[in-house]
Order: sequence, then structure tokens, then C-alpha cells
Amino acid sequence: MSSIFLKIFIIVAFLSFILFFINFGKGLISKRDRNLWKDLKRRLIGLILCFAGGGVFLLITYSDLWSGESWGFFLRLFIFQIPSIVVALIGVLFALTGLSKAQEKEEWKTHAETLIKTLNDDEEDINARRNAVLSLGKIKNETVVKILIEKLSDNDTTIRRNAIESLGKIGSIKAVEPLMKVLKDKDKFIQWGAIRALGKIGDERAVEVLNNTLNDERESIRKAAELALKKIKAKKTNDNIAGVSDQPKSSP
Repeated sequence: MSSIFLKIFIIVAFLSFILFFINFGKGLISKRDRNLWKDLKRRLIGLILCFAGGGVFLLITYSDLWSGESWGFFLRLFIFQIPSIVVALIGVLFALTGLSKAQEKEEWKTHAETLIKTLNDDEEDINARRNAVLSLGKIKNETVVKILIEKLSDNDTTIRRNAIESLGKIGSIKAVEPLMKVLKDKDKFIQWGAIRALGKIGDERAVEVLNNTLNDERESIRKAAELALKKIKAKKTNDNIAGVSDQPKSSP
């Protein structure tokens, strides 16, 4: 039993270490992503419990403690070995699962409220507001989409650019018409970003305005429009294929 537990313990510990350092790397990249850091904290607690429980089990199993006593076996089993296995299993659960979906959803809700508050506070540091717009792009929520659409007319150019990028990531069709209007903006990068976002969303309503940009004198705008049109066409083809496969087969 102890040898089997030892093998399982080593495998689980190795997997837990990998997951821990993957999330640690993500946390270093996304320093403002509180979910990742809370997930990382949960996994770290799991690793500690896993090693503590496993260590106690192996220490008691391979030691001579109470080996000469008639009640030693039961004491070792019920007081140390079984509890240590339970602790290790709880640690494995924490280390491998991280945040639950319910916790993650609640965390994102709180995170979104904080970001929106930061974004709407004109006295807040401008860089914090710009980063808040980008972070909102990770949250697929109608309230977030509405806020980002409003920021397409913000006085700060970077906030407008970031809002466009975030809307493209979210992919809501509610952003299509506002993004089409943004194509009239004088800023080249805002136009380019809006074209890319429309391509990611893949709504056919954008085809006409994108076709009009194919004759633009700027090569970057023309290439972005070509790519966006290809993405919209590909999405339409995939949707048609999916629609056909979902249709019930007629009886012979």
C-alpha cells in the first residue's frame, strides 16, 4: 500500500508543480489579473497540504515508531496514516483544480465592477484607465460591452484604441455598428483596429464598409480589410456547414 501511495504521490506532486508554475508564469505576465493570483494561491495551498500529508504518511509508514506495541498498528493507521492521506487528497484537489467555476465567475464579476469604476473615474491615473479597458476585454458580459462602446468616443486616443481591441476579443454583435462608425475616425490606428475587430466578430453587416476600404491609399488598411473579409467569409461558411449538419435527416 505504501509503495502504491508513494508512486501516486510523486505523479500528483509532479503534475501539481507543473500547473503551479504555468499559472505562476501567467501571473507574471498578467500582473493585474487578480483571478490568476487567487488561483495560484489556492494551488500553492494545495501543494503544501499535499506534501505535508504525503510526508507525514511516508514518515510514519517507514519509521519504527510504536512498532513494538500491540496497539501500535492501529494508532499509526487511524491517528496518522488515514488523516495524512485525507490531507494529501485535499491538497491534490486544491492543487489540480484551482478556482472553481462558481468562484471564478464571482471573482470576475467583482473584478469587472472594479475595472468599470476605475475606467469611469476621470480623476484616476490615465494609465490605470487604459489598462482597465484592456482588462475588460477578457470579460464577456453585456454590461461590459455597453461600457466599451461608450468608450469608443472617449477623449483619450489610447482608451479608444483599447476599447476597440477589447470589443474584438469579446466578439459581441452589438459592437458591429458602433465599430463601423469608428472607421470614419481620422486616426489610422483606430481605423486599423476597428477593421480587425470587425473581422474577429465576423458579422456580414460589415462587408460593405470593409469593401469600401479596399481602395484605401494606405496599404496597412487595405491588407487589414482583406483579412477581415476573409474571416467573415470563413465564419459564414462554417455557420452554413453547422446549419446543414444540424438539420434533421429526412426519412427515405
